[in-house]
Amino acid sequence: LREASRVLELETAKGPIEAYEFQINRLTALGVTKTNFRVCAYDFLSNRIFTEIDGVLGLDFLREHVLTIDFKASEITIE
Repeated sequence: LREASRVLELETAKGPIEAYEFQINRLTALGVTKTNFRVCAYDFLSNRIFTEIDGVLGLDFLREHVLTIDFKASEITIE
């Protein structure tokens, strides 16, 4: 946590949480790669908010893309 650039308070459905902001060199998800990207880190598991989650993509990652969620096919695509 010493490497975090700052501590942020984020509002969630369950109330505010404290997260840590980091600048990372590269992030790839759903076939999209972002470079020099800021991320917020929060320990979902130890805080028992979610038990089976790797992370959450925000609008800053998805902006400028078309995101399609096909529930029938159980697919998510991004263009």
